[in-house]
Amino acid sequence: MENLKLVDAFTDFVEESTLPYRQMMTYYNCALMEVETKFKVLNEQFSLFYDRNPIESIHTRIKSQSSILKKLQKKNLALTIPNIENNLFDIAGVRVVCAFTEDIYFFMNEFFGLYCESKMEFSTSARRSPPLRNCVSTKGAQPAT
Repeated sequence: MENLKLVDAFTDFVEESTLPYRQMMTYYNCALMEVETKFKVLNEQFSLFYDRNPIESIHTRIKSQSSILKKLQKKNLALTIPNIENNLFDIAGVRVVCAFTEDIYFFMNEFFGLYCESKMEFSTSARRSPPLRNCVSTKGAQPAT
């Protein structure tokens, strides 16, 4: 029953904030498209110079409304657009799968401007690993941790 109330509260929130919420989600969708396109371009360029495609797959996702609500509740935050924008850092996600570890380092450097000083733990199973640890920026920006 309590979950139903929470879903109703979220539905009310979305209806009251439809335009700002839609604008925010459009921003995330556009950012995902831009990131995905960048990886595809880098893959094509790599293919041109090295005669192979290092990226096996690219998957993108947007957090669902119910997941956004649960995350805010877990953090004891009110359901507001600023709270979503300022406190949830996983609304959009991109997973790039490469066959070889060297290709991952190449894309980390080319895409993010990161140089990895030590071996990173990349996910080789269903277990999730933070993708940017043990890296330093070569373009002035620090990786998110």
